[in-house]
Amino acid sequence: MHASKIYTPNMFGLFKVHMFQSGSYIVQEVIDGQRFIVKHIFAEKREKWSRTECEVIFDPGRETFKCECVMYEHMEMLCGHALRVMISLGITEIPASHIMRRWTRDAYRDMPAHLMIYQNDSPAMKSTSFCHSALYRTAIEIVQMADTNPESYEVAMSHFLDAMPILSETSKIKDGLGLEERLHASGQQIQDQGDRYESSSLRPNMVAPPKRKELGRPTTARSWPGYEKVSVPRIKFCTICRSRSHRSNGCPSNWNKKPRREAHCSNCGIAGHRKTNCLTTNY
Repeated sequence: MHASKIYTPNMFGLFKVHMFQSGSYIVQEVIDGQRFIVKHIFAEKREKWSRTECEVIFDPGRETFKCECVMYEHMEMLCGHALRVMISLGITEIPASHIMRRWTRDAYRDMPAHLMIYQNDSPAMKSTSFCHSALYRTAIEIVQMADTNPESYEVAMSHFLDAMPILSETSKIKDGLGLEERLHASGQQIQDQGDRYESSSLRPNMVAPPKRKELGRPTTARSWPGYEKVSVPRIKFCTICRSRSHRSNGCPSNWNKKPRREAHCSNCGIAGHRKTNCLTTNY
């Protein structure tokens, strides 16, 4: 399924809920291929307490869906009404205009526009100069050390902020050897030849290892966070005196509790037996 490849696991679980709900609707086409009325199959039972009908407008040119429930405008995820129309139109993939990047698996690669060339999968990053490689390695090492505790973070961030005003003045003089200058000078040529460079400027211990798929069926066990793992059993207290040494049934503070009244026969009133085995009932 297309959604399972682009959405994160949590968002794909939400998408499956909407997809399941889309099976409860029927589609009525009002305008050929553009305007639809989506109605719930149990509209007569639900119309007293819920909305059972929505209008969905499809723009073939932009490949966009607009539903009256405005769920996409609210949380940027297609609703069951729009998904039902997609199925009726034979659309098997979610249109790119309705894919919110922050809900996708590649959301971590988002960077500001002026830093897009520094993405890991950018071909320009594989053909850098010695100065650029040295700066890149040093910056990565500083980030790695500064991320260990709050004090290191404050020291690194203060030096970064102090260096920015100085670099803004010295960087005005350009020698034409920087990465951005070389991209502007021969940008298309670098993009075309970028796939020929296979070496990376990062050291082997800095490159993330390739993802290894484990053999066998994936586990369904939930991964427990550290704060939920309890190595010591929970301490139990007495509900009367709040002591740890005993329970409420053996609490010393409960010694003056009134003894339970002895049961009497409801037939003859004599203690020691019940009505079911009373001798007077045999006569």
